[in-house]
Amino acid sequence: MTYTPGPWEVKGPIHGYDWSVFKAGSKLAIADICSIGGALEKSKANARLIAAAPELLAALKDTLPILYWELEKHGVDPVRRYQQAKMAILHAEGQAGEVHLL
Repeated sequence: MTYTPGPWEVKGPIHGYDWSVFKAGSKLAIADICSIGGALEKSKANARLIAAAPELLAALKDTLPILYWELEKHGVDPVRRYQQAKMAILHAEGQAGEVHLL
């Protein structure tokens, strides 16, 4: 599965929405966010989180190979945390399957 590569940015209000997420330099929205019950700051925070998704996914994927080793080195059981990180990546990429440990 592919997604629109980052960076993404938040703009608003635009097109009748409080906030929209765009690929930087693009005029086509990736996501439109509305405030519910006047919660404008919360909806802006949600928009910023959505816009950060490509960077967050890339950072997690880059970190995952050393995560298991680092946690184990410091006496922390790495299995659950590694599996959580791996499942987050699989979820973001729309993949199903088992988690395979290092």
